[in-house]
Amino acid sequence: MIHIICGAPCAGKSTYVRNNASPNETVIDLDSMALSMGADKSHMAGGNAWETALFARNKAIEHVLETGKDAWIIDSLPSRESMKKYSEAKADIVLIETAKDECLRRASERPDGTKEAIEKWFSKAGPFIKQMATRAKEEKRGMTQTSGGKLMDKEVNNTASSTEEGQGRTFTQEELNAILGERISKEKSKYADYESLKEKAAKFDELEEKNKSALEKANEAAASYKKELEELKKTNSIKEIRAKVSDSMKVPSSLLHGTTEEECKAEAKAILEFANPGARRRIRDGGDTGRNGKQSAKDAFDTFMNENF
Repeated sequence: MIHIICGAPCAGKSTYVRNNASPNETVIDLDSMALSMGADKSHMAGGNAWETALFARNKAIEHVLETGKDAWIIDSLPSRESMKKYSEAKADIVLIETAKDECLRRASERPDGTKEAIEKWFSKAGPFIKQMATRAKEEKRGMTQTSGGKLMDKEVNNTASSTEEGQGRTFTQEELNAILGERISKEKSKYADYESLKEKAAKFDELEEKNKSALEKANEAAASYKKELEELKKTNSIKEIRAKVSDSMKVPSSLLHGTTEEECKAEAKAILEFANPGARRRIRDGGDTGRNGKQSAKDAFDTFMNENF
């Protein structure tokens, strides 16, 4: 049996599952999955760990619904599409109806934003989830839906043939039509608010989409900050390397352009060799280097730097 546990934040969904699930049954809980994947706080959405956990949770739910294996799925705000899939899988829909005041009281131990989430759940999502859960239970008790959208009890099919047949009673077509019409009217009246429910479901889907967009934007911003931090660390690391080589080899750090310690040491060595009086060419009076009297000291230095760097 597949169990879908719905309810507002802080309603006690996880506690309900712990108290009712058997040891060998699968439990799909986004919060627990996120913590196991590296999230630093319980009940706090956001970050790479939560994004990965959400992907894994959706895949796990798809697998359970396809295979029909025993499982407990905690889904606080199932979408209309999700409720349809749960119904098709003949899942047991359980709504934890904890009072809003109690949920708000428990929220004091949860991260910031939990109380706002509770208020939104009760004002927008709660009525929709409650109606969908009630409808799923009624359908599971024997309600079937025809292709025309009319709901009728399976017992209607046997009313004329079984109830009165034992007494030798024969129904006319008009009487059969009347019986069926009465049953259909009763069932239609139960779902007279279908359009209102449809509108609420659309608003809920819109809210869910907005929340998803906000999460995506937050993840993009986090990725951008991470990239900037890595670039800053790299820049500081290069500065430290150049300062270290400059201090150890007594060469100005401004002359070093390497990005590794090996590169900087090679540059410093070349600079020292050029700067060593014993290694430099004697410059004749007038600034010549001795190369046919055509190259100045500045040109010689430029030539040396170009040849070695």
